[in-house]
Amino acid sequence: MSNEENNYNELGKILSGTSSGTEVPKDIRDIWDISASYTYKEDQNTDQAWAQLSSKLSADAPVLKVSWIKKYQWAIAASLGLMLVAGAGAWLASKNNVDTATLSAAQHFKTGNMELKTLTLQDGSIVTLNSNSELILETGFNENGRKLTLIGEANFEVAKNPAMPFVVTAGETKTTVLGTGFNIQAYANENVTILVKHGKVSFSKGQNKLILTKDQAAKTTGTAIENISANALHAIDWQNGSLEFKKVTLNEVVNTVSHRYGRKLTINVKDGNREFTGKFQRNTSIEEIAEIISVTMQVPVSVK
Repeated sequence: MSNEENNYNELGKILSGTSSGTEVPKDIRDIWDISASYTYKEDQNTDQAWAQLSSKLSADAPVLKVSWIKKYQWAIAASLGLMLVAGAGAWLASKNNVDTATLSAAQHFKTGNMELKTLTLQDGSIVTLNSNSELILETGFNENGRKLTLIGEANFEVAKNPAMPFVVTAGETKTTVLGTGFNIQAYANENVTILVKHGKVSFSKGQNKLILTKDQAAKTTGTAIENISANALHAIDWQNGSLEFKKVTLNEVVNTVSHRYGRKLTINVKDGNREFTGKFQRNTSIEEIAEIISVTMQVPVSVK
């Protein structure tokens, strides 16, 4: 039996737990030991993972010659292969359409068309991002403060911390809370709207400020902000993936659908203030939505 075959057999015994690896050449055991000391964390991104691995190899690995690598390439492949399989499994598991993770400071999160993402922040707050939205945590989040920026739409369930207010910047507005539940929509070039589900929030733009409590809503209008009816807002319970509207204007409906699918749904200006009530399941296509609205409301609807 060749030396290489002997080494394969010995490696098999190590994996099965029937050998301590003393019969494997020391150089191979060095690589094996280095690979065993590497750990993969679910909340660690791929860049951090490779940086950690590279640092570990640089610090601990023996100096290798090319001829040595060729000689023992099977051992290197086996060691690294096990690490990558374990890491890839955890990484892929974290990439579900609705993703829950514990986050680090100064991170930037995005969602695409028809994608929702649920995030658990370091302070225990839970944020659900709607489609085509972005959330940016400031450096030192939950250490120097709890400040973040929203572009798009998100639902917040904020963990209580009287000593550290939770501040969301959305467009030119700031929402400040200590612990409550609320929804903000702040897509580019549109009015910012907020709906409070429970607790109390301060909603401000410049020198204008409103204190809102459960079931109260507000929006920006030019340089001002004003109270509005909660029923006038966009879809409720969108976090579950469906889009449900109750007496919402068609303007709000087409905007909400357009944001979810990343495609433009248009109607005639004269029909914009008509009210619509209905529910669309998550797997409904935008073409089907356009047809349903057109038939039920007797209005022309187009998709671009």
